Amino acid sequence: MKNINTKLSDIKADILTKWDRKRNTNCKFLPGDKVHMKYCYGSESKLIKERRGTDGQIVAVSSAAPGLIRGHWSRAYTRYYVQFEDGYIAGILSGALVPVQGQ
Repeated sequence: MKNINTKLSDIKADILTKWDRKRNTNCKFLPGDKVHMKYCYGSESKLIKERRGTDGQIVAVSSAAPGLIRGHWSRAYTRYYVQFEDGYIAGILSGALVPVQGQ
């Protein structure tokens, strides 16, 4: 089996694991939110593409500046790190994620 990220320490990007809407007013999701991966972009890896149509839980978000999700130059989409049932953690652009109904 191919090595997969199963720990937050495996992520090489700058991330936040705790945030709220008080400081990050434009965040789409909060830690612990359940999400559904409705589609994926063509540039995503095969491992991520295989997760399309599945649910997971938000565990982290990419960080542009210390403590902030977006810096002075905002991005079109933010990369949220989703942990799936088997423990795999993948960074997925927010445009591909929707909240799980009834959360």
